[in-house]
Amino acid sequence: MTDFDSPWKHVCDNFFPEMLKMVLHEAYEEIDWNQPFRLLDKELPKIDLSHLTGLRVADKLIEVRLKDGEREMVFIHVEFQNQVEPKLSRRMYTYNHRISDKFDKPVVSLAVLGDASPHWRPKPYRYKKWRFDLSMSYPIIKLLDYRDRVDELKASSNPFAHVILAFLAGLDTRTDPQRRFSEKIGLIKRLYRKQFSRKTIVNLFRFIDWTLELPPILAQQFRTDLETIEGETNMPYITSIERMAREEGKEEGREEGRQASIRTLSMILTHRFGSVPDDFRHEIEQADALTLETWIEQALVVESLRGLFQH
Repeated sequence: MTDFDSPWKHVCDNFFPEMLKMVLHEAYEEIDWNQPFRLLDKELPKIDLSHLTGLRVADKLIEVRLKDGEREMVFIHVEFQNQVEPKLSRRMYTYNHRISDKFDKPVVSLAVLGDASPHWRPKPYRYKKWRFDLSMSYPIIKLLDYRDRVDELKASSNPFAHVILAFLAGLDTRTDPQRRFSEKIGLIKRLYRKQFSRKTIVNLFRFIDWTLELPPILAQQFRTDLETIEGETNMPYITSIERMAREEGKEEGREEGRQASIRTLSMILTHRFGSVPDDFRHEIEQADALTLETWIEQALVVESLRGLFQH
């Protein structure tokens, strides 16, 4: 996987309760899920850690309320790490401390590790000098540990179990495109057999598609097989979303091209005639792509602005 953070942030946004239920069950049990939890990612860039951690910011920050009588508020800070990082524990401590200081609330940090090394286990952060002793331990979710629980994951109705299955399949098929294709098809079929909701299937598919990227020929075969699967289940969830995305992409591309033509025409007219009056500028802004192309050609030879718009 070339981009570890984005897929996992997507998962956290859409399956946060399910993720905690599987990997940090004691937290799941104590959180009051009848109260809305809040994603506070926009607050993270405001916590300046660049002098300690480069340009990176903490991955996810979620505000939850507990079931206790006072409905205590707690922040959960989640870090996603896809490679061995010797300084991870220092970074975890720094983020935890800075977030707690900023919001003046308790912060629980946990790390989701997607590295390929079965031996790397970050130790708690600790600094000890003279009689001063500072330490912080935090839950570590080592995704490789689930390799021995694949059958359990396949049987689970928790969507996050299928996120882990997709991750493991992506890791195990990095050099075997044909096996990756088979794993991807198997994952999709399992989602439909579980009868997840349309929203759940679409969000899981996005993660699976990110994680199990296929070469072009197999990607085309996958789309063909996907249409067959959805036809058999009478649940065209994914293909309908893909069609909509393609149409949106085409529309965005057309609009980008139109805006580029507007800029080109405005530049030519400004160069030839000076400032462009507001009434002509309004006509340019409202014109379609074909009209703009015609005007660009004429703008190079027309004798006046008014002459251009009278064509």
